[in-house]
Amino acid sequence: MVAPDFLIHDAPAPVLRFINSLVPLWTCADAEGWRLDLSAVGYLGPDAAALIYAAWLRARTSGTCAEIVLPSEPEKLRAFCWFSGLEHYLQHGRRPQPDHPECETVPLHHFHQVSFSHAARVSDLVRRHQESLSADQEFYLQSAVNEVMQNIEDHAESNVGGILCARYMSGTKQVRVAVVDHGIGIGAALRREARPDITDEEGLKSVFRGRLTPQRQISSRIA
Repeated sequence: MVAPDFLIHDAPAPVLRFINSLVPLWTCADAEGWRLDLSAVGYLGPDAAALIYAAWLRARTSGTCAEIVLPSEPEKLRAFCWFSGLEHYLQHGRRPQPDHPECETVPLHHFHQVSFSHAARVSDLVRRHQESLSADQEFYLQSAVNEVMQNIEDHAESNVGGILCARYMSGTKQVRVAVVDHGIGIGAALRREARPDITDEEGLKSVFRGRLTPQRQISSRIA
């Protein structure tokens, strides 16, 4: 049983802390399964939602019984559990309604093969809250999201495929996008293919070194 005692905000530090807390669940092969209690958590974002769903999918693929207790308060968090699909997928509750007037979330989407329509869901969410989104901005946004998803399909070797989720933050006027897999990792892929001595951290840095990434192009164009 795992019961996180901290708010799982979208910043790198709490997300990494949450990932580390989930490692025992991802590697669990116990027939009795595991239980993840999130009832006391005061915040969940798209990163946490995608990670939770990935852990649940990993349990299903390995035949492990998994139970996840979602928070019932505050009201905004309960609404996010509904609109993100966590309530439906994990507890057979209400289906997400992306067209609901109060919905600010792209529901969890599980994929093994990438379609450009997947990335369009993110740009649709941005357009709903930022009417000035230009055709060029929309193209770069969709291209970046699609590229991340395509990398999962082509290289991750993820036993659960990929999971996409996004959320509009009305306070900061930001759209936060999470794409999660359960693959071998960039470092492992590079060690196997070309650089046997590279560390995981060096492998991640090498992906972004020496060029302007699509993600940075989007940030500069939409800002």
